[in-house]
Amino acid sequence: MPAPGSFSEFITEHYWGYAKGPKRTLEYEVTHPQWPCSEVLGHRIEIDFGRTYGEEFAFLDHATPANVLYTPGSEVTVSFPRRV
Repeated sequence: MPAPGSFSEFITEHYWGYAKGPKRTLEYEVTHPQWPCSEVLGHRIEIDFGRTYGEEFAFLDHATPANVLYTPGSEVTVSFPRRV
């Protein structure tokens, strides 16, 4: 399991999601058990971020990831969104 206060815990332990709605922000609850995590020591990222996501993300082509992890995940439930 991710260590308390770790980056892996921060990434995997999110239980609320937000999305842009037609007039307001939408909020939805996500539930799942805590996910086990493994740090990935060897990785290679092959993507042109600028071409894929727009030039404002091109700087990621040369950035070093803060963390690379693997988790098998689980089934999740997502509530019906509500306007906030």
